[in-house]
Amino acid sequence: MPKAKRKTQNYNSKLKGRSLIGVLLISLIFAFLLSGRPGPLSADQPDDQLQETQREIEQAKQQQARIKEELQETEKLEKELAGSITYYEFQLSTAQQRLLDLNKQIADKEREIALVEEEAANKEQDLKEQRKRIFEQIRVLYKTSFADPLEIYLLNSQKLDHLRLAVLHQAVIENLRLKIYLLGDQINQLNNQKQSLKTEAQTLKDDRDLLVKKKQQVQQSINQAQTKVLAAKTAQKQLMQDLAGINQKIQELTRKERQILAAKAAAALASTTVGEIEITRAAIESPPPEDGNVYFSFWTYGYPHRVGMNQYGAYGRAKAGQDFVQILKAYYKDITIEKQEMPEKITITTADGTVEEIPFEQDYLLGIAEMPSCWGSPANKGLEALKAQAVAARTYALKYTNGGKSPICIDQKCQVYIGKSKIEGLCGQYWKEAVEETAGMVITHNHELISAWYASTAGGFTLNSQDAWGTYTPYTQNIKDADSQGHFFDGPAWGDSPWFHKAWGSQPWLSRSQVEDLLNASLLPAGYDAHLPLPETDPDEGFSAEEVLATLQKEGISPIVNLKSLEVIGAETTSTLLIRAYYQDTYIDIDAQRFRFIYNLRSPATNAIWTSRFDIKTN
Repeated sequence: MPKAKRKTQNYNSKLKGRSLIGVLLISLIFAFLLSGRPGPLSADQPDDQLQETQREIEQAKQQQARIKEELQETEKLEKELAGSITYYEFQLSTAQQRLLDLNKQIADKEREIALVEEEAANKEQDLKEQRKRIFEQIRVLYKTSFADPLEIYLLNSQKLDHLRLAVLHQAVIENLRLKIYLLGDQINQLNNQKQSLKTEAQTLKDDRDLLVKKKQQVQQSINQAQTKVLAAKTAQKQLMQDLAGINQKIQELTRKERQILAAKAAAALASTTVGEIEITRAAIESPPPEDGNVYFSFWTYGYPHRVGMNQYGAYGRAKAGQDFVQILKAYYKDITIEKQEMPEKITITTADGTVEEIPFEQDYLLGIAEMPSCWGSPANKGLEALKAQAVAARTYALKYTNGGKSPICIDQKCQVYIGKSKIEGLCGQYWKEAVEETAGMVITHNHELISAWYASTAGGFTLNSQDAWGTYTPYTQNIKDADSQGHFFDGPAWGDSPWFHKAWGSQPWLSRSQVEDLLNASLLPAGYDAHLPLPETDPDEGFSAEEVLATLQKEGISPIVNLKSLEVIGAETTSTLLIRAYYQDTYIDIDAQRFRFIYNLRSPATNAIWTSRFDIKTN
């Protein structure tokens, strides 16, 4: 590459964010053209392709309305649950405060009981002492009634006579009896008070136990409501993501762009089905012109959607010695290959709309023509790839038809079915063997059938469904589809797919001026995208190369002139990152996916860059 200083991009503020719309738009356009199809696309006529695109847009609008309704329902549910949680939390707070009050009251009662018990014990001890004293007085009085007065006189320090002493003892006894009576009455009152306090304390404890149970129930209700809120929020998040994708499909796809891309798709896809007959590389490659001028060609890795099983990659893995289970587990994440009971029949819809019921295993699967039967010959070593294809096709059909309850089409919009000619044709015995040896086997994730998408060629890297179509599935994944030496399984070292690395379209080699025009169109803000089809395609609004240059000047953006060379950055990953254009004494980096969008919109004839991974060749 020539030495150059990097040009300052004074249009960054205008282009930043807008180019992302273009990237998303081209992804969504291709999602429309390629979504939901397990294998390569059919070669429909432009009108048919356009009608199908329009039908898909109508379906997207219906889906948009359904998602909005579901989103409103989840938002309503979340509000109701939030109100319930507020109510439950108030109940919980009230119960908690009531528990604190009850615990305090119980503690107070228990302290009162302890004091009463202590006082009663003291009274009982006093009663015992008073009873002891009265018994002593009675005993003395009894003894003095039989004593000699002189003896009493000598014994008594106060020299009381016999009568006065007797009266004194009697008075003491009566006083003690009164004390005993009063003490007994007090003790009875204390016991009654203690029993009353214990009853009150028990009532408070019973209330507390009931309140604890109620608190637990309220907390359980809060937990359940919070779980439902979390589920509602998760559902809202997914619905909002789905709605965003649907909205972009509807808002950003213009009728003009759909027609252009549909026509390009129809022409570019002619005779490019994997199917039963393998296409040679020479049949789909065009050499550069030999007129002495410099030409550029933009080469796509892989075709078409790169989601799920890479068919040529499966062929390469089989050649490398992997069995069909290893092959399937390489492409689908966290799956199980299991044997299930199959429906006896399946309903198919033919091209003319005829509905027919046929045996599932013995007819439909034997007639699936999505992989060349001759791959299974001993010389080609691809029988395990055919087995993987049989399991994927069986799973796809069952998932698509809900276990055989709904019909399935027989072209590449679903799966290609050609009937008995598949096994009666060249090498048909190998396909028959693959179907019979995997009879009843399907692919499941968490015991549920998967949508077993597959595509002819991943170009070295597969995509998950989120990256390809904006819809998440847990079993699709991004992988580098290569051996330990870095050789791609669908590349020349193994499967050798003719679509591994090729230029698509009837005029794949572009002149320097044509490429300069595409690069300059890529520099324009996304607001001009409606004007970027060529005037030959859109005479009313399409910009010519001169108009593109004039618009760049109006926007204050320096154009690319005297292009010297192009460099691709990031082509050894899932998606190409940048195109670096060297011109005059400088260079500029352009977002590769923005350029891809403009290329598919503005390039001549049926040219297209079909996947996010691509690079550039020059003669």
